[in-house]
Amino acid sequence: MGIIGEWGEHHDPNITAYWQPHDQPNHVENRTWIPGIEKTLGDAFTAAFKNKKVMVRYAYEFMDYEFGIYWDSWAIEEEQVRGYEEMKKLGDRWKTQPIGGEITWNWGSLYKFNSFEEVVADEETRDLVIHQIRDLHCNHLGGITWANFNDPTFEPNADLLQRTMGYRFVLSEFNYTATIEKDVPFKVSFDVINTGSSPFYYDWPVEIALLREDTHEKVWSKTLKKARISTWMPGDNWSNESKSYLQPAQKYHIEEELTLDTELADGRYIISIAVLDPAGMLPSLRFAVQNYFEGGRHPMGYIGINTEPETVEIENTQFTDMRQDKTLRYELK
Repeated sequence: MGIIGEWGEHHDPNITAYWQPHDQPNHVENRTWIPGIEKTLGDAFTAAFKNKKVMVRYAYEFMDYEFGIYWDSWAIEEEQVRGYEEMKKLGDRWKTQPIGGEITWNWGSLYKFNSFEEVVADEETRDLVIHQIRDLHCNHLGGITWANFNDPTFEPNADLLQRTMGYRFVLSEFNYTATIEKDVPFKVSFDVINTGSSPFYYDWPVEIALLREDTHEKVWSKTLKKARISTWMPGDNWSNESKSYLQPAQKYHIEEELTLDTELADGRYIISIAVLDPAGMLPSLRFAVQNYFEGGRHPMGYIGINTEPETVEIENTQFTDMRQDKTLRYELK
């Protein structure tokens, strides 16, 4: 909701007079804050965005609305009370609304650093950032787009942050019937654990598909009815001493019965799993697993139609590196 205040950050003028103004000691009505603007904006954004998440700048404002929070000063001492502690008061808001923001290193206690690379290279600061990500269930952080991602000393720190924030859906087990036939139900199941810090906030569909062994072309697919990915929660109650959630992330078991309802030639195929962007029903969100084909699908094993495959295991030399995949896109249909 970045449409009021300096930089659109809800200060100068402020949304309310709850906190002291940024640039002078006392509030002045219609100068440092605007009476009534909180309800005006809260009602307007609630009405306009019925299917999309909205984030606001400060956790102590818009308390009558279910908005997420965009805190632009992670790990800065001067924002510990105004930012971090106020966000902690929101309790379980993170389960349904995104918590994110920026690491803005050019002011306050982070001003001593000359780059974002230096911020996360400092062990104490990096530990604080990760602590706050875990504790507040941070979904995303910006303000770092000018960092040098080709710097080999920066890469492991960036990788650690990436694995820590947001969702991280680890597939720990995948089971299916190895030989199937048309119009005969077969079972597919998998276990997933969210080892990240936040959920994924929309129920994008999970697809099970059959792919041609040679071209990886999809020849049949079904979306699962029981897979609600927005309910796959991470752990909670972070302990910075043990570097773990005291309430560990649970394992979610998804099992469904599917039926091949398309006439396909006998032989060996590949069974895959993917999460689709509902705008165009194309693969988008990826699981944390090495089984990957360019285009966004995860090949889980060989499957036979009226044929028993000699092996179900796909050699890892067949997989592609998802970090190098530039083909993912969305379409509006």
